[in-house]
Amino acid sequence: MNAAAAEEEHPPLKIEFDSNVELTIHGAFLPTARLLQCDPVAHVSVSTLRKTISVRGASCVSVGGKAVATNTVATEHHVASTRRQYFTSKPAFNEMVRFVVPGTRVHLPVERLSRVGVQKQPGVSTDDMDGEQSVEQRVLITLEDAHGGAYGQAVCPFFLHAPSSSTQPVRIMLQPRNAHDKFDLLFKKDVATLAEHGVDDFGFVTISWKISLSPHGGALITASPTSVDQPTFPVGLVLRATWLVPGHTYQRGTQYTTSVEFGSQDRFVFDGANPLFLTIQNATQLERAIFHCTIQNVMNHANSHDVVTALPIQPMASFAMERDVWWTTAVRAASGTDLGLLIASIRLVRRPLGGETPMCTEERCSLINDPAHQAQYAHVARDWGRPPPDVPSGAYQPIFWESDQHIARANERRWRRDRIVEANPSMEHVRHLLDVIMGRATLDPGVARVVSVFFNQKSSGFSPQELMQFLITCAFHVKGMTPLEAARFCFFALRRDMEHAIARDDVIFMLEHSLIEHTIEMPEMELRRRVVEIFGDTTYVIFDDFVRYFIHNYAMWYAFGVPVTVSGERSSRGGDVAPQLNPTLTLLKADGEPNAKARAPTAATTVSISGAAPVSASTSTTAATPAAAITTATTQKAVPHDESVWRTFIARVQHSNKAFSVTAHVNDTIFDVMVMVQNSTGIRAACQEWRAGNVALDPKCRLGSTELGLGGNEVAAPEVIIIARDEAVRLVMVYKEKGFRWEVRLPSSERVLKLRALVQHKTMIPLTRCVLRAHGSCLMDRHPLAHYNLQDGDVVTITQE
Repeated sequence: MNAAAAEEEHPPLKIEFDSNVELTIHGAFLPTARLLQCDPVAHVSVSTLRKTISVRGASCVSVGGKAVATNTVATEHHVASTRRQYFTSKPAFNEMVRFVVPGTRVHLPVERLSRVGVQKQPGVSTDDMDGEQSVEQRVLITLEDAHGGAYGQAVCPFFLHAPSSSTQPVRIMLQPRNAHDKFDLLFKKDVATLAEHGVDDFGFVTISWKISLSPHGGALITASPTSVDQPTFPVGLVLRATWLVPGHTYQRGTQYTTSVEFGSQDRFVFDGANPLFLTIQNATQLERAIFHCTIQNVMNHANSHDVVTALPIQPMASFAMERDVWWTTAVRAASGTDLGLLIASIRLVRRPLGGETPMCTEERCSLINDPAHQAQYAHVARDWGRPPPDVPSGAYQPIFWESDQHIARANERRWRRDRIVEANPSMEHVRHLLDVIMGRATLDPGVARVVSVFFNQKSSGFSPQELMQFLITCAFHVKGMTPLEAARFCFFALRRDMEHAIARDDVIFMLEHSLIEHTIEMPEMELRRRVVEIFGDTTYVIFDDFVRYFIHNYAMWYAFGVPVTVSGERSSRGGDVAPQLNPTLTLLKADGEPNAKARAPTAATTVSISGAAPVSASTSTTAATPAAAITTATTQKAVPHDESVWRTFIARVQHSNKAFSVTAHVNDTIFDVMVMVQNSTGIRAACQEWRAGNVALDPKCRLGSTELGLGGNEVAAPEVIIIARDEAVRLVMVYKEKGFRWEVRLPSSERVLKLRALVQHKTMIPLTRCVLRAHGSCLMDRHPLAHYNLQDGDVVTITQE
């Protein structure tokens, strides 16, 4: 089965993150308002703007096609309003508005408009039409008076899908309503109002904001911190962090670092997959853990990022001790660039873990995987003559075989899982089994034979407990049903006494018999530990808590081997599934020898917040390992000539007829290979166009989804023709007055006048007052961009004069 088929059969879990918005409206200036008859109020709304860019006459604009942009408001809903001010044209609101934007509203896909899907209009030919459709989420502030008259509308200059904040109040201009549609009646009415008063704009509004993303995970806290005794200090803190980096963000010559700090200038760098052990001297030292995901590119500082994510730490109380609390959050720059996912766990222990633990006297200790026992004794893992179990790591160290019963149980579970995969159950089978358990139907003979093979026993009769085990296993292996949907269904099937709750032991029963990926060889005690640490000492789990802490615990599903994908559909590259979401090399190098001596944490890995010598923030990025090997384990162990991993094909440059052989990984995108061969072709990657069999290859598609390099015969395989396209330049536009910063890509032969027109449309600055500067020079309309020797990444400053 190839990679594309595997992803289709087991689609990755798409992780959406809600955006928490704190918007402070300080004041405004309204020049069109009459002083004694103005009672302004500010309305805050969230608008979804659907942008459709269709190209007629060519495949891209740079070749000569004509781009037609259409903006449509898909949805707009009101979220809050300020108190009304009276008799003033300079209102001072000084109010904070808090609201949450669900992730499903923020992350909407970018769609390609096919020639077939475009609705034909009278007089318009759709035979040669192509384009893209994107969705932009915006926060709007509309000023109105008591009679409904409008004093302008401001678009907040921040992304809803990226964490950001403003340290100082920012002034944003008030423009006519619905400025995206020049034919809108409200827009025309507001333009007429401006013309009547003889002004260019409605004034400005001053705001500040803080955008944060809600992480997924956590644990159920069933007691109040004031109702229990506080622990005796010092206590221990165990941290884990795994940064899953998308393959398309790889940069040559970069360093990737994951570190944590607690509000000071000192950072503690994570060493691969090893846990970080800290000592807490008092409760005031620890309130939250601030994780830093750093990309340092010494060759191009513009591509360096330091993304900060703050995660809460459970209370310093007995009911929150000895529990792994897992979190999943997005690593996303303020510009909206997706840099993957951060999976972290926080564990408070009653006693700091040191290196003076004695050796366990039991030669075959059955508690070798028990965290409480590991904190007291060190162990030597026995060589069972087989690889270690393919399971997630335990609380402190990897999981090892416990006994012969553990091995036999794993073999039985693996055999059952293979049988259920061969049976290929469907939704109808699951529904039939549920009817049988509820007594509404008798067991079908064909299903009974499968159940008999599953349990390896005669089909004389099955108990309701066995049928429920088989039902859960079938639900988690139905094609087209995600593990989250299967868990939700199993919650419904396991209900007994209460409509919206099941016992905590039923959740353990569900997880044990799901037989998904890495749970097959997990010890029974380890499966139970993970559920107990999520839900604590509660007896029953209500459905809301089950959804929040279990179903949406993506760190748990990822640890169990379920593929995940970051919600990156906004970008042109699309989402990246688990085979392309990989830990950095620093996270992979710690796997080591699994059967080596397994001890409790040593003193060398234990540090104290109060007395240790942590890594300072200024030097933490230099301790990273080069990320030149951001690959999956399959890539590291693969045979170089395996077509399922590596592809070799012939590339030929059209204008020079130069041909050469190219070998690339199946997970590389076409654009990644373009970057690899740009020195051989003499054509920059951004200017390359690849064609195979007269069909243009999308730079965003992965090599494994194409037929390049298949067939084993490199000579007979179809060649890739590389065509040089028109030169284009990527410019960074900065408008400091509004805090705007965005990127545009234009042909270097384009004149400055078109760039100024684009800026005027974006910022609403009158064209006669818009001035562009780059490298200290004022850009003149009559000159092309190439006249100023502008390169990719150059900053163009926008001013209003």
